[in-house]
Amino acid sequence: MQISKEDMEATRVARWGAVKPYGEAFVENRIPGHEKNLYKIINRGVLENKGAQPAIQGEHRFGVSMIEVPPGSGAGLHSHVTEEVFCPLNGRMIVIFGDEGEHAIELNPWDVISVPPGVMRGFRNPNAGSLVIYSVVGGNDTEVGRITWHPEVLDKARDTGLLRDDSGYIIPDNGSPATTTHQRAGT
Repeated sequence: MQISKEDMEATRVARWGAVKPYGEAFVENRIPGHEKNLYKIINRGVLENKGAQPAIQGEHRFGVSMIEVPPGSGAGLHSHVTEEVFCPLNGRMIVIFGDEGEHAIELNPWDVISVPPGVMRGFRNPNAGSLVIYSVVGGNDTEVGRITWHPEVLDKARDTGLLRDDSGYIIPDNGSPATTTHQRAGT
């Protein structure tokens, strides 16, 4: 296979600053302490926002995201049917796991953790500034399935008015796909 430099740039490169975050990518995004910006780079993956599209289109055997997390914020307990890899790039990260989040491992910049399928996991930013996380989820968009949230996360999300339909996608407040973008964390 041959590809020109121009085609590579146009179809296979995602430039930081050009990729826009999806503010309500997940049902948990309105819960205090769960704020974050998700930048979909490759594959839609487990997104619960039908309007979100990755920067690099096409079928891939994995999904790549960048997650920008304000201080003290993170992701609630959830699981996937495929592996999920986290690598904090510019600070420490606390990964919680277990059915009730009873375990925690602290990662330093550039450390990597691979969470097995079916294990409940979440994460927190313990730093004074925003944390950027490189994340990879195994499988193509069909294989990754929907997110399984801890019941407590779904209860809290319900209280914010952000709900999912029977297929696991966010039900927007205005009846159209939830595609709200937010400024980058800390800006």
